[in-house]
Amino acid sequence: MKDLIFALLTAGLVLLMPACTHDEFTRPDPEPTDTIEMPVDTLSCEDTIEIFYPGTMENGYIKAFKTCREWKASGKAIIAQVTNQHFFINGTTFYPYIFAPGDTAFLNAEGMVFTVPKKVGKYPVANTVGFKNDTVTGGFVYMDDDVFLSNWNVDPAFPDNEFEILEIDNLNKRVKGKFNIHFIIDTTGVEYQLYPSKFYFHEGTFDVKIVDE
Repeated sequence: MKDLIFALLTAGLVLLMPACTHDEFTRPDPEPTDTIEMPVDTLSCEDTIEIFYPGTMENGYIKAFKTCREWKASGKAIIAQVTNQHFFINGTTFYPYIFAPGDTAFLNAEGMVFTVPKKVGKYPVANTVGFKNDTVTGGFVYMDDDVFLSNWNVDPAFPDNEFEILEIDNLNKRVKGKFNIHFIIDTTGVEYQLYPSKFYFHEGTFDVKIVDE
């Protein structure tokens, strides 16, 4: 199977990531200027992991300001077969790895995933696991292809953690919405000190296709 396994350790879930292709990768957008309005708990740009390539976005996109830089990822939605009442909505970025001159692969770099009730509405995002009918769960990981280097959990200290489903188009199989999430690093990771302790995604939006997995 060509898809890579994307395990969200913090939520205790195992998802399938989209297969990487080597073509048509767009470069990340330039870093925004200092005029961008930032949340109250402002972090410096140095606290943000490097912004990678968004990928082909063939099944849609997820984008937001990651602390202070514009972040965009290839996204998709998967119906959770366990309940049939939830979506897994996830986004993946990639980085180029040159094996030899002229031979470049694009490998998984970062990934976020949310477990969301399959109905229009606004939901709080909690630092919990499992399928909730009135709450969204989620997390973020930093990868070297399919090896997980570090992961971040939802930071429960911020009441503005929220995820909203604005539209579910069953005819065209698309889901649209927006979100605002604060993350804090999982300190159970072996080398968690090597990575930013926290960051946030604000003004997040997504428009993704519902795909079969």
